[in-house]
Amino acid sequence: MSEEYFYVERRDGGRVEAKYLKDLNGNYFINPVTGDFYTVPANFDLKTFIDKYSALGTAINPMTGQPESQPRLTIYSLLTANFRAGHQDDIQRARGYGGTPGAKPGKDFVWAFTGVSHVAVSKMMKKENRP
Repeated sequence: MSEEYFYVERRDGGRVEAKYLKDLNGNYFINPVTGDFYTVPANFDLKTFIDKYSALGTAINPMTGQPESQPRLTIYSLLTANFRAGHQDDIQRARGYGGTPGAKPGKDFVWAFTGVSHVAVSKMMKKENRP
């Protein structure tokens, strides 16, 4: 299934390539408040995002060879760090997502991407059966 790409505007007036968020079956996620599709950076991949954080839940402690004793704490700590402005999973900034260096929180902010962060995190949590 091919992706359809389009451009959305950054806070500073620049344009950023984007697409609508689809689930793993190719269905669009719809914002229940607005009725619109959720918009994400063109390079965002939901499966990659889910797999990245899900893998932490089964992480092996290299010192003991046993499963990590506090996977939730590890995941939540990493999520918190990675979702900060300009960091690896900062979906709301044009140059933040994917770890592109040099994100400028004031200028790179993209209004069209604001609704999607909680969707991505909730899908990761649901896959892991976390509250």
